[in-house]
Amino acid sequence: MPIPSYSSWLPVAVEALDFEQVTVDATSGGVGLTSSKYAPANTSPMNLCRISVDTATIKITEDGTAPTASLGDSFDAGDQFQVAGVNSLRKLRMIRTGATSATVNVTYYRQ
Repeated sequence: MPIPSYSSWLPVAVEALDFEQVTVDATSGGVGLTSSKYAPANTSPMNLCRISVDTATIKITEDGTAPTASLGDSFDAGDQFQVAGVNSLRKLRMIRTGATSATVNVTYYRQ
């Protein structure tokens, strides 16, 4: 289910600290997030991110399982979802479902 707005689901005491765009293609095993973004050196790791999907439908898994075009939770272009906890951020994998790669916009937060 898409998140209705950018800020309505955020806990009160979080601060946006980083951002990246990730191309989600057909890489076997799925594409993950950039580790230096969610676990930067010499500081506490991020514990929440908001991901908005552009361009194409993707499938995701949050437990390290490799997603496929038919396995995982599905998100369409325009959808948003959140991932909470540094372990879930580390294990997140995404893959496109069709011939077109997607771009996802990721904003990272820390309490």
